[in-house]
Amino acid sequence: MKKKDYKFGPLIKITRRRLGFTQEEICDGICTSSYLSRIENGHVIPSEETCKLILERLNLDYDKFIENLSDLDNNLETIYLKLLSEKEDIKDYDLKIFKNSYLYLGNNELYIKSRLINCKYLLSFKKYLEAEEIINQLCVIYNSFSNRNKFIYLNVAISLYYLTNQTNKALNLIINNENNFNIQGSDFEIACFRFNVALILCKEYRHLDSIDYCQNALKYFKTMYLPNFSFKCHILLAIAKNNLAQYNLARTHFDICLNILENSEKMNRPEYYNIVYSNLGCCFEREGNLEEAIYNYKLALNYKEEGSDYINIIRCTYKKGDLRAAIEYLNNVNNIVEELPLKLQYQRDIFSFILLRQLNSKVANSFRDLEEKCLKYFKKNKLYNLLIFYTKLFAEFYKNNKFYKKSSELYEYALETSESIRKGTN
Repeated sequence: MKKKDYKFGPLIKITRRRLGFTQEEICDGICTSSYLSRIENGHVIPSEETCKLILERLNLDYDKFIENLSDLDNNLETIYLKLLSEKEDIKDYDLKIFKNSYLYLGNNELYIKSRLINCKYLLSFKKYLEAEEIINQLCVIYNSFSNRNKFIYLNVAISLYYLTNQTNKALNLIINNENNFNIQGSDFEIACFRFNVALILCKEYRHLDSIDYCQNALKYFKTMYLPNFSFKCHILLAIAKNNLAQYNLARTHFDICLNILENSEKMNRPEYYNIVYSNLGCCFEREGNLEEAIYNYKLALNYKEEGSDYINIIRCTYKKGDLRAAIEYLNNVNNIVEELPLKLQYQRDIFSFILLRQLNSKVANSFRDLEEKCLKYFKKNKLYNLLIFYTKLFAEFYKNNKFYKKSSELYEYALETSESIRKGTN
């Protein structure tokens, strides 16, 4: 960075206030307080000599500061690459670059970049509220960003919206910036971006588009031998093809995932096997092969105990009519898993009532209340497969208890939802 690109006024103002000096104390013998005020507010640019003297009063070495300025942008880019690649941990010395963000105030683009990369860092620790606060602050000035910062913003914001289930916001960003996808980014960054877009499209049930973006990302990850990213791509491709009822094609991707795990020491970890077998179980369940579904869900549990796999087994054993096994696993999930995400908690509570006639009073005060809350949640979060299955399950319960009108309404709603998904109108 060149000297002329850095405006020292904000740095002087922030540092002076941080150290507890008045303008008069700092400018004494150098310039008038009114002139210092104009410097701090960016109305005038001081001479190099004046700047040196003022910084000296603030215990800052002008020459060393200028020398370090050129490294700031490179340091930010290095940290961003570490965060994207997921290869290296961020060290304490990396974090200083965020803690001293006031140093960037003299260059707006550098300051924006530091905020965006800090946001990416917060996402890696699931500090979503803090990350979203930064994105909300920056989105109003997005159009003024450099092309480089626009691209970083898109990548980080889309990741945030995916992780916080705000896919509509992500989709709007994608649509509004579809002509800027390749601006100011390395091939690796572009591949990461395409993968992030594929995640959003898959969540929005645009599976063909998701596959297209994911395959483009995979081409780069395979070329550079990045097994962790290739693994993610194949999992996503399998999920998308599973949702398109291309079950055999989906299973070829799961086979590739298992091959990646077996041939990569760093990837050969229980949690990754859990992901493969859990999704493979889902593939067989969607296909209607409940025996294979249960077998793979149990394999997933062997690698890592996840509440989701218990719920999946309960659902499959119930579909099979094996109520004894369903109750056994229901008791297991209640005893082993202390806290479940709402998506799983609702499913557990539905089966607790249907199989054991136990109602979780913390969630609902009646079966009708439980039905309304569950179906509303599944619809709001676009969990359409669950919405259809549990709508039919509630309809079956009402029918068995001779509430025929309510049962008929729910069966009709399930049919309408299935048809709208098939037509892509949801």
